Amino acid sequence: MNKSTRMIKKAIVSLCVFTATAHAQTQTCESDIKAEEQTYHYQACDNQVGWFIGGQLGYAVTDVSQKDINYFYQQSELEASSINVDDADTSTSVFVGYQFNTHWALEAAYIDLGEREVSFTGATTDRDAFYDNAEHVYPQSADGLSFAIVGSWPFMDNFKLSGKLGYWHWKGDYTTFENSSTVGDDSVNGNDLWLGAELNYRLSERTQLYVSAQRFRLERDNNNAYSLGIRYYFGDEGKKKPVKSEPIVVLPLDSDKDGVLDLNDSCPDSNIAHQVDTKGCVIMAEQLFEFSLTVYFANNSSDISSEYQEKIKALSTFITEHNVEHLKVYGHTSAPGSKAFNLVLSQQRAESVSKTLVEQFGIDSQVVEPIGLGETKLLDSANTEKAHALNRRIELSIVERLMQPLLKPVLTPDDVNTNGNKLVIRY
Repeated sequence: MNKSTRMIKKAIVSLCVFTATAHAQTQTCESDIKAEEQTYHYQACDNQVGWFIGGQLGYAVTDVSQKDINYFYQQSELEASSINVDDADTSTSVFVGYQFNTHWALEAAYIDLGEREVSFTGATTDRDAFYDNAEHVYPQSADGLSFAIVGSWPFMDNFKLSGKLGYWHWKGDYTTFENSSTVGDDSVNGNDLWLGAELNYRLSERTQLYVSAQRFRLERDNNNAYSLGIRYYFGDEGKKKPVKSEPIVVLPLDSDKDGVLDLNDSCPDSNIAHQVDTKGCVIMAEQLFEFSLTVYFANNSSDISSEYQEKIKALSTFITEHNVEHLKVYGHTSAPGSKAFNLVLSQQRAESVSKTLVEQFGIDSQVVEPIGLGETKLLDSANTEKAHALNRRIELSIVERLMQPLLKPVLTPDDVNTNGNKLVIRY
């Protein structure tokens, strides 16, 4: 749990204590007045207190433009541009709450800001890398649980204005499609504050209608929602003197959400994606990592074509991330030419790849061992240009067994009903 999240939670607890105190000191309606003589309204005798439920239906808009989306593509180094950006959808919310008195209430809600969609075209020579970047560009939307404090001011008998300060844990799930086939996905989540304002109308003794405007802050984009809602009050607190409020019960916390309560958690900052033991510490297990690479060369040449730069860069990343201590790079040639010449040329090819790893990508020279094998390991012994091109190469393969954190199992579409926010990209 970061510092800002802890401060937000403390602020909400303080507001709960304040509203409970206000409730204990406020008498909504005089109990010695007969029920048939009471005139209920917000400014004099308000019986719309106690527990309530409700829901709202509205229209949510992501504060992002087609120009912004194209800028995000540029920042992701994609040769792409958006065709259409659908940045709005129907928003919904259901909630339950407690009205302490005319002025203060608390609400717990589930909020869904709807789906978003962007269609774009692009060009690439590396399809996998293109989708790896494209799946992160979209108009943000989210759904999640929220807790809010509501402060109200009655300015007429049956009307009051309300301001809302909410805290919510949100999540957005996005899927990228090409011709109806899934080619990528992304998921983001966070904890943020949101603001809202309402105009409330007392429709009956137990029913309230309202219109609202809300602003939600997500990881990158803001969302604005405009809604029509209803509340139904089903308690009888408004017809009796308030009783002494119950003390606030603070439930045990699981700050790192690993399934082990903080009181029993010996490793309070464990990664939520890793499996943990009964003490909350990450379970380690031996895992197999493999990487292989083949680079082909022109005839009588040891120069590396530019098309292999990204693959060699990926190799250097693998070596660094997995602490590879020794790597043999084997150089080969085709059959034409003398054996002595081919042996020297194969050594030069192996050294060319080793030099690229060391000089361009910072790999320790002690890690890489270039070995020339000449024409001794032909892949194709035929005397054809196709066979010669196949034999002019370097080859390497890494197999490492390392102790790594054990990941939690990932749910498949058959395990869970995915009704979250989705991104659809069409070509």
